[in-house]
Amino acid sequence: MTTIRCFLLFVASAVFIHASMQDQPYPRLHKSFDPAQQSALETSLKKEFDPKFLNSIEEKRASVVLVDITNLYQPKVAALNGD
Repeated sequence: MTTIRCFLLFVASAVFIHASMQDQPYPRLHKSFDPAQQSALETSLKKEFDPKFLNSIEEKRASVVLVDITNLYQPKVAALNGD
């Protein structure tokens, strides 16, 4: 009986914590720039894409934005011509 009560208390606590986290606003993506992800994005693009595509990014005719939302409250953004 005690095990069941502990389990129910644990579940109720988890539900309460989850519900209270839902009240937190999501951060703005413009303020979620991640330098490590930016470096990785630039390195990957240079390795994987044709120089013509890279030139179009440099000439601001194309853009690439990468958003990691694994954690919705701490997104990570990397971009080339993102704005």
